Order: sequence, then structure tokens, then C-alpha cells
Amino acid sequence: MLSLLGGSALLLGRRGRQSKPGLSLLIALVALSLPSFGLERRHQDFIIVPASETVDDTLLAAGKTVRVEGVINGDLLVFGQNVEVSGTVKGDLVSFAKRAVVSGSVEGHIFSCAQSLDLDGQVGQSIYGWAQSLRVGNRSRVGNGIVVGSGDFILEGEVKRSVTIFSSVADVSGNIGRELTMAGGSLTL
Repeated sequence: MLSLLGGSALLLGRRGRQSKPGLSLLIALVALSLPSFGLERRHQDFIIVPASETVDDTLLAAGKTVRVEGVINGDLLVFGQNVEVSGTVKGDLVSFAKRAVVSGSVEGHIFSCAQSLDLDGQVGQSIYGWAQSLRVGNRSRVGNGIVVGSGDFILEGEVKRSVTIFSSVADVSGNIGRELTMAGGSLTL
């Protein structure tokens, strides 16, 4: 992308002027020095990233069951019936699943559209969830906030900032660092 923009700038800059080889060299060096962004794709019924494996790219996984026990040094994009993260995701977790369980750690955000999302692990940033049932267990810690739309929402763990809930039924017994906002049915504190 940068090479395309740089090349276009060179072509436009040549109108009525002499070519500048120093500028061409600078653009080429900048384009070659940028980090490359990789995307590893896995597609099968049962996908596992074992505890001994480290994926050094963003992982796109699609299958009936996706299990991450190892380390993902990027984002994890998941489409599946069952998603289980007991390892570490250094980036964001984006999941479209029937059932998602996070008992490991996600250092970025969680973006989830699932029938059920259960968090028993750690989230470095925020959770943005749309689920029939979303539970943040008592051993869980969310570094920023939660925005959730759900039928049932249970918060037993700790949220450092605010929680915004759009839910039919919400049960909040955990700790919230700032404020709680609720729209919907019943709220139990």
C-alpha cells in the first residue's frame, strides 16, 4: 500500500521536473523496513493450538471446535461452534460462536457474538459482547470495561472501569471500578 502511494507520488512529482533518485531510494527503504502483517488460516472440524505451540501471526480459525492452549502473538479471529481459549492471545479475540469459553488471557479486547460467552480468565482491555448468555466468573478480571447486549448477564469478577448492560436479566455481584449502566429487565446487585 505504501509502495503504491509512494510510486504515485513519484509519478505525480515528475510532471515538469527532473527525477529525484534520492526520494525514490528513501521511499523504497521505508517500504521495505515496515513490518509485514501475516495471517495464518486454519480450517477443519477440530482445530487445536497446543500448549507447546506459539503462533506468531494473526490466526483465522474456522471449525466446529477451536481450542487454543498455546500462545497467539497477534489477534485471534474465530468462527466455530465451540471456542475454548485456555492459553494466551496477545492481541484481540474476535469470535462468532455458539459457545465461547475464555479461561486463559486475552491481552487486547474481546469482541464476541455468541449464544454463550463464559469468561473465567483475564482480559487486558474491554469486552464487547452480544450473547444470549454472558458470564464473567469470580476469578475473572477485565482491565477496562464491558459493553454487553444479552438475555442473561452475570458479573462475579472484577471490572476496572465501567459496565454497560442491555439485558433482560442481570446479576452483578462482582466489583466495578467506575459506573454501572443498565437498560432492560431486572437487575440484581
